[in-house]
Amino acid sequence: MYPSADKVYGHVPSSNPTFHLDSSGNTVMGDPSDNNKWAVKDGPGQKAIDHLLTIPGVQEKLGLSYNNICALLQKVDSVPDCADPIKAIKTLFADPAFENDHVYGPKKVYTDSSKSSRIFSEMCTRKWWHAIQYLLPEGATIAPIILATDKTQLTQFSGGKSVYPVYLTIGNLPKAIQ
Repeated sequence: MYPSADKVYGHVPSSNPTFHLDSSGNTVMGDPSDNNKWAVKDGPGQKAIDHLLTIPGVQEKLGLSYNNICALLQKVDSVPDCADPIKAIKTLFADPAFENDHVYGPKKVYTDSSKSSRIFSEMCTRKWWHAIQYLLPEGATIAPIILATDKTQLTQFSGGKSVYPVYLTIGNLPKAIQ
């Protein structure tokens, strides 16, 4: 159980759902009829989020820097786009958080000391990296670029629109970091 689960942080206005512990000790929303009224009245939209953020302590406990949906959307809109892929790649190589994680050459990883079975778990363990690296001059390395896209549903405030963001990373970083 979360250490502060038994603490009361404020009164929930009647138009918002209420929470309590059931007989098994699980936190549940209050009287179902109240919850239904809240869901029907506000729906899971902007107004509901604004109501949730008016509950004393919610904003502080969640560490939110906004107090309503409008401020959240303004914050999201202020995130800069990185439309320049070269700049994004340079940023990944220059980020001090990754300085000890970059891989600049191919590696051969085996299942045991007999070296009878290789493991191809990272990009740098693939045969193609060895083949290409062999062709490069001394001191040069490969910088594989990984691009991916995935349909993302925008919020219901956008009228159900979808976008296809492009994600970019480099193969010089281990999978766990990518």
